[in-house]
Amino acid sequence: MAAYTRKDASRFRDLIERLPQDYSKNPRYRSLTVEQILAAHTVLAPETRPAPITQKTVKRHFSALSTLWTAAAAKDEAAANIFSGFRFANNRKASEQRDMWERADLHRLFTTPVWIGCATATRRTTPGSLILRDEKFWLPLIAVFSGLRQEEICQLQVEDIRQDEDIWYLDINDRPPRKLKNATAVRRVPVHAELIRLGFLTHVEAQRRRRQTRIFANLTPGGADGRLGHAFTKWFTRYRREVGLYRPGLDFHSFRHTATTLMHQAGVAAAV
Repeated sequence: MAAYTRKDASRFRDLIERLPQDYSKNPRYRSLTVEQILAAHTVLAPETRPAPITQKTVKRHFSALSTLWTAAAAKDEAAANIFSGFRFANNRKASEQRDMWERADLHRLFTTPVWIGCATATRRTTPGSLILRDEKFWLPLIAVFSGLRQEEICQLQVEDIRQDEDIWYLDINDRPPRKLKNATAVRRVPVHAELIRLGFLTHVEAQRRRRQTRIFANLTPGGADGRLGHAFTKWFTRYRREVGLYRPGLDFHSFRHTATTLMHQAGVAAAV
C-alpha cells in the first residue's frame, strides 16, 4: 500500500467516474477489465448508452478506501491517506433527485384498491371488496414501517422472523441464498406494531404451515442480476401510474428515505 501515491488515487477517480451505471450488472461487461468496460461503453450509440455512475457512488468508494488507508497509515503500512481531501459534487439534476413519501402521499397510496379493496387478483386498480395480503400488499407496508431495502424484504425467509422475549424482529442476514448490499446491512429490525395488527405474523405462520421457505414465495428471480423484486418493481410502477400517484423520483426506495427520516426526527437510535 505504501507504493501507491495521490496520483494513483486521482487516476482511480478518473476511471470510476466514467464507468456506466450498469457496469456490475450488465452481462456484456462480465470478465472485462475497467479499461475494457470503458471502451465497450464508449462505442455504444448515445441514445442507448447508460449514464455514468453518480458522484454519490464515487464518494462511497472513496470513503471505503479512505478508511482502509487511514488504518494502514496508523500501522505505518502507508505514509499517508491518499484518498482523503477529494471533493465530490452532486451531479444529479433537481428533477432526478429521489424524493420521499410524505404523510399525505402515504395516505393516498394506502387508500387505493390494493389496501382497501380491489375487484380481482388481476384487477388491482379497480375498487372492490377483495384484499389480497400477498407481496403487492405487504412490500410497501414493510418498507415504510422498517426502512428495509426492497430486495431485503423480497428475500425474507420464514426463519428470519424471530422473537426475542416479547419482541418480534426481522433478522436481516447474508446467509445463502440471501444477499445484502454490504456487511453493515446485517442487522435486526423490530416488526412494527402496525404490521402485526395488519396480520403480518399471521401471513408468516401461514407460509410456515405451507412449508414455504420464503415469506413471499410468489416472487421469482428476474432481470440481468436475478433480483426477486424485478417483476414487482415493474408492477409497482404501473400501479402508481394507474392510480395517479406516479412522479419521477418517488419510487419504492423512497420508502426507505421516508422511514429513516421519520425515525431520525423521532429520535430513534440506529442501533441499540
